[in-house]
Amino acid sequence: MNLKEWKPIYNEIMDDFGFSKENDLKSAYLLRDIIKNTKNNIELDNLENIIKNKIVINKFKVEIPNTIEGILKCTNPNCITNMENVAGKFEVEDREPLKIRCVYCEKFLNSIEVRNIREA
Repeated sequence: MNLKEWKPIYNEIMDDFGFSKENDLKSAYLLRDIIKNTKNNIELDNLENIIKNKIVINKFKVEIPNTIEGILKCTNPNCITNMENVAGKFEVEDREPLKIRCVYCEKFLNSIEVRNIREA
């Protein structure tokens, strides 16, 4: 399918579900950044070669980065990220067991809540 065929279908999906095209673009950039920051440095242009017809043809070990930005939500209700429009930023203090600390309020997460992309 080419872009000309896909665009009306894409627009209909976005409208039907009430999704923001701007946030969809942000999530595409986030995915690009996550992929580029993996140890294996997967290029977006190579995704078709990695996954074809929903059959995984290559597997990669995903590693937790040292810093996580914009996708997690701080569990501290008094954190500035929950009071103002500030994206979460966290430092990974330990991987076993996983300990993640908010850089703004310095509290450790007691659960992991992924930020809704519509909020971003």
